[in-house]
Amino acid sequence: MPAKDATVAVLTALRTAMLADATIQGVTTQIVDTPEAKRAPPFIVIGPSESETFYTSETDGQDLAIDVAIYTRGPTTTGSRTVARRLREIFHRQPLTVTGHNVILVEVLTTIGPYQTDEEQLLQSIVTIRVLIGHG
Repeated sequence: MPAKDATVAVLTALRTAMLADATIQGVTTQIVDTPEAKRAPPFIVIGPSESETFYTSETDGQDLAIDVAIYTRGPTTTGSRTVARRLREIFHRQPLTVTGHNVILVEVLTTIGPYQTDEEQLLQSIVTIRVLIGHG
């Protein structure tokens, strides 16, 4: 991780933006960092994340890829699809305020699912969000 690690600040900003969104709140207000075995769906888990340092002639920074997992109860996939679509709308190439850091780019890289997990009628979708932070 780079000396000016922005991971916690980025995760906090993503969570804050999700909690402020009425569409996501209409599906769930449970947005957590780690899944708990007995948590009742629907809920969203932010993380894990991958981070790489980058350097250019003008700046250095951090390139983060954060998985956002959406868990809903089937048989319908409506809630999962609604949240995944909304994450794309609020984050893909949209501004994101990260306290103490310069956000260069935010984009949705992939959306997977919904698909059934091992637990009966528990559906999961994963949206991967890239956040490019400049430190210089």
